[in-house]
Amino acid sequence: MNNLMKTKESIDNIFSDFFHPSKKSFMKTDVVETENELKFYVDLPGIKKEDIKINIEDGYLQIDGKKKCEYQTSGEYIYKERCTENYSRSYYIGKDINEDEVTANLNDGVLFLSIPKKEEVKTKKYIEIK
Repeated sequence: MNNLMKTKESIDNIFSDFFHPSKKSFMKTDVVETENELKFYVDLPGIKKEDIKINIEDGYLQIDGKKKCEYQTSGEYIYKERCTENYSRSYYIGKDINEDEVTANLNDGVLFLSIPKKEEVKTKKYIEIK
């Protein structure tokens, strides 16, 4: 492939990425584990709390968000891609958590989840030799 074709391909990729951004770049997440809990920080810019659903099932945390357009404009659209998009992401968190004590807050486009771990019950079993 000659350099001119490589250049054209690179330019096409730039415009493709610009007009069709990867949904993988949405919902960027930081997860912090402490002794007592998992802390999730999830970027959800432009999504209202009533448009976010959080579910925990079978050891998986599922976060769904829906971004809606609420703006009016005059004129005719030439290109439109900012309205109504659905995003979803799941994370394996295991089953050793207190589902009833999970808390969630949304502040400045960042969803914060605190997921407490179940207390470990340490047992000691003595085995008798027969």
